[in-house]
Amino acid sequence: MILQPETDDLAAYLAADQAIDHRHPELRRMAAELATPEAAFHHVRDQVAHSADAGAYSGAATP
Repeated sequence: MILQPETDDLAAYLAADQAIDHRHPELRRMAAELATPEAAFHHVRDQVAHSADAGAYSGAATP
């Protein structure tokens, strides 16, 4: 399967809309805080619950 973009205009994919508003002050604040790879790594490591370490890992379906 080959994915084809709807348009070659990259601005169309970067525009804010109802689902994603990159102009929102809280999103801009977080983007500034996570501006380096190290900061992003530490945020994900320390703040984002992952299934295996949050006790939510299910593995294979149980009978």
